Amino acid sequence: MERGNCFHCTVSILDIDHFKKYNDGYGHEFGDFVLKEFSQQSRDRLSEKTIFARIGGEEFCIVAYFGSAETATDELQGALDLVRDMQL
Repeated sequence: MERGNCFHCTVSILDIDHFKKYNDGYGHEFGDFVLKEFSQQSRDRLSEKTIFARIGGEEFCIVAYFGSAETATDELQGALDLVRDMQL
């Protein structure tokens, strides 16, 4: 069987470490701000074709198709770096 275009599908789960501590310590209004800011910055960083969804609490799912495994790694590493570098 001949292969056509091959795309790599990735499903990634992101979790904001220690979110409950910040949410409890600074209040739910601050926690809501963090979730909204994280979501917006993540969407801005990812491709329009990428599905980015909150799946619970401080957990998010990214589903994306990439032309190569290397591209997938680069894109997802960029999203991870964004989370690590967020200043709130």
